[in-house]
Amino acid sequence: MSVKNPKVLTLLGPGVVNKTCLMAYMSQFDSIDTIKIKGSSAASATAKEMERFIKEKYPQISHIVLCGTDEEAVKDADIISEATSVEKRRWPVLKPEWIKPGCLIISSGTMDFSDYDFMVKDIRKIVDNYPMYEEYIEIYEEWDENGKRLSSGIPGMYYVNMVDDGKIERSDVTELGEILLGEKKGRKSDDEIIMVSVGGMPILDVGWGYECYCKAKEKGIGTTLNLWEKPYLY
Repeated sequence: MSVKNPKVLTLLGPGVVNKTCLMAYMSQFDSIDTIKIKGSSAASATAKEMERFIKEKYPQISHIVLCGTDEEAVKDADIISEATSVEKRRWPVLKPEWIKPGCLIISSGTMDFSDYDFMVKDIRKIVDNYPMYEEYIEIYEEWDENGKRLSSGIPGMYYVNMVDDGKIERSDVTELGEILLGEKKGRKSDDEIIMVSVGGMPILDVGWGYECYCKAKEKGIGTTLNLWEKPYLY
């Protein structure tokens, strides 16, 4: 879904999640030569650790920039990877004019745009699992004392709200599975701005659990536990 040969990658939130996201991006795009890092500050411990990790694992990266503001971090980025963990409504709020045409934004934490209409009209909306965000609405949506909906910080929830409010059609939101199955296109043009909401699905935990199990068997470590003496239904 990225533009061809992306060069500038921005990491909003330099923690463990974005470290593994970085590994995924680098496995796919050898064109990346600049990585911008935005932590709680340019001198934060996690930002410094991410810088060290990049220098050690990806010495081919020619420019590593520790950014002090969201604007500095996202301007000119081909890919923005957001994985922040902050208090409610203290997440990054981006302005449309900071976003480069053709930018791919992948949100696995919480973020927002200063202009809601920009999200409605000017970005391609992609999610991992649409019904999951419908459930999120039931559980996490908040309102102020005047009955105004509060920002959730989760793009997938915004998309559901847009559909429910009649601002867009359900068909305007694409699921990753539809792209993988060839039912819908990924990127449609070089100028298209795409925002992907990744909310975290249980199947991912199952997959990683299986990887850990296989690694433990390979190394001959761990303790075998008896799940039951006799299956309950047999």
